[in-house]
Amino acid sequence: MKISLNDKRVFIVLGLLGLAVIYYNFIYSSQQKTIKKYTKNIELYEENSQESDGLALRVAGIDTELKIFNEKLKNVRTMFPPDITQENVLVLLKKFSEETGFRINNISFSDLKEVSGNLPPPAPVAVVETETGSDSDKEVDVGDKVPSAQTVNEVTSVTITDKKFLDALDSFGIAYGQTDKSGDGKTNIPDGKGFSFGLDINGTSTNKQFKDFLYKLEDFRSAISIKSVQINGDNDEELSVNMEIEFFGIADKKAKEQGKFFDLEWSPLDPAGKSNIFTPYEGYVETDNMSNDTKKAENNYQNTEKQLTEYDFSMRVLPFGADVAPPTVTFVGKSIPANESSMPIVYGDSRNNENVDLYIEANDGKFYCKFKTDHEAFPEFTYNSLAEFKASGNDIKILIDSSKRTSTNDNSGVAFTVTNNTDKNLVIDVVNEDDNRPRVTIKKSGNNVIINYK
Repeated sequence: MKISLNDKRVFIVLGLLGLAVIYYNFIYSSQQKTIKKYTKNIELYEENSQESDGLALRVAGIDTELKIFNEKLKNVRTMFPPDITQENVLVLLKKFSEETGFRINNISFSDLKEVSGNLPPPAPVAVVETETGSDSDKEVDVGDKVPSAQTVNEVTSVTITDKKFLDALDSFGIAYGQTDKSGDGKTNIPDGKGFSFGLDINGTSTNKQFKDFLYKLEDFRSAISIKSVQINGDNDEELSVNMEIEFFGIADKKAKEQGKFFDLEWSPLDPAGKSNIFTPYEGYVETDNMSNDTKKAENNYQNTEKQLTEYDFSMRVLPFGADVAPPTVTFVGKSIPANESSMPIVYGDSRNNENVDLYIEANDGKFYCKFKTDHEAFPEFTYNSLAEFKASGNDIKILIDSSKRTSTNDNSGVAFTVTNNTDKNLVIDVVNEDDNRPRVTIKKSGNNVIINYK
């Protein structure tokens, strides 16, 4: 039987179709399933990678938040020490007495007592609405944010197991998980509760000496309240003063020693029969036992303190540090009234440039400001409101304390944007800047911005 050409063509086509069916069913379909499986795995890996990148950013952010938290905790513990002793108070008052000439004749102490929780709510922050603000920005009542006792009691305890976080707490002086040592004799105030330590002082001085003594108490970094003052004239020049003072703290019996909680460093000496620490020994002649280096450091410190009082704002810029090193940026509003309900300090932390903004304006003879970093803002986080400040002189002055680069990999710094919408000069003094690779770049806007590098 002879097969025609058409039949051959049909057999060829049928063979090709059969091979195509066999390839599709046994090879192509299997490959497609494998490809889809790999595609799903790739999509899953990409999703996990994005989550990991987000977690990495969060971890880096947590490190920064820990460093900022550490600085804020230091400020709180300086203002409200975890423990106050009679010895520290005596040394402090002796120091103020010697510096002012106010002669203390008698002191009586009262026991530590817990501060009552039935306190009035804090005063609202004095803020002014800006053009971009809303009606809700006109006044921020922080009293509404104070949790009630019921809310506090509802907070559930969480066991912290992360070693890095525990190490951070340990470096903060928070002895998490350690049992309280019984019989330490410090205070019976529960941890976390506020307490007061009162004393009555009787002394004599001139009017100026007494005023200087009051200024010392007012400027002291820890919280002090002068409850009452009685003044009688001993003679034409001398005053007899009786005053009642209270020191305040927040109890923490497990707090580790971190140096100068009470802003003091001292070592007790043998009184050798002297009954009054505020008067010198009979026949005592003061000698100068300080070394030249100590004198120089003390003079530099006093000069720095004096210079800082001339500035309305200050900013510190440091290299980026690991663990709980200080944040790279600390910006302080020094001329903002002390009765504000939030501290006029913002922090920033970055391996590269941190953006810092300062806005100043004048209205009806008063001055207002707001400032922020990439992490925080003052007077409130939305950065819509302004806080009043009182300029310390004819010019508005800013001190920027920079620092030298530590290595070629040291890239931290500040991109500082300042806006001056007042008729005053805004003078910016930059000190300790790196001449070759400056840390601080300044972008100025508005009127009369003057920059000095010292």
